Amino acid sequence: SGDCDLVKKDLQDIILSVKRPVKVIIEVSLLSANEIKSACDIVMQSGAAYVKTHTGTTGSVKKEDVENIRDIVRTNISVKASGGIKTFEDAMKMFDSGSDLIGTSNSLNIIKGAIPITYLSGAIYGVPKDDASGWRKDVVKKIDGKAWCIDPLRKPYEVLEEKYQEYWKDIVETDKRDIDISDFLIIKWDKPSIGTDQEMIYAWERGRPVYVC
Repeated sequence: SGDCDLVKKDLQDIILSVKRPVKVIIEVSLLSANEIKSACDIVMQSGAAYVKTHTGTTGSVKKEDVENIRDIVRTNISVKASGGIKTFEDAMKMFDSGSDLIGTSNSLNIIKGAIPITYLSGAIYGVPKDDASGWRKDVVKKIDGKAWCIDPLRKPYEVLEEKYQEYWKDIVETDKRDIDISDFLIIKWDKPSIGTDQEMIYAWERGRPVYVC
């Protein structure tokens, strides 16, 4: 009906009445792009902990759904992807797209197909694009499917460069999340980089093996 204030108040009444984190499902398959934006804004303003893409009854979540929601909410709240996530590859695509959590009834199938996850750390800002992305592509090729490689450059390099000043906190939080779900790090440590140093320390503090090249 477009009565956003009423929806927000309804959500706030629920969220304030409980002491547990609340996830709000916005059912993106039934919404237009403008409605998704409005829904995400309402969920953020309501004090919810998560915005969730689907109940799983109206369609499967798409990579673009998660990317769109993540661009709207940034890291102000967490994102949960749900609907049609059946394999390890499906799950990792959701994490790569910006999801913090997944909802699935295929947990055993996902676990059976799991492979180690590695985060590719190294200088990005202030270095040529080919230097930042080339070695990562080489690692992915050499690993050849034996591990899932999380590449912080999965978003276009130009976007990261242009929005760095505005989005640096979001970028840091995303990188920390990526390290948290990784089994080990591969680091190219040939140029001074505060970000790379911090990622190495963050990984070491959490018991993640670090391989420095």
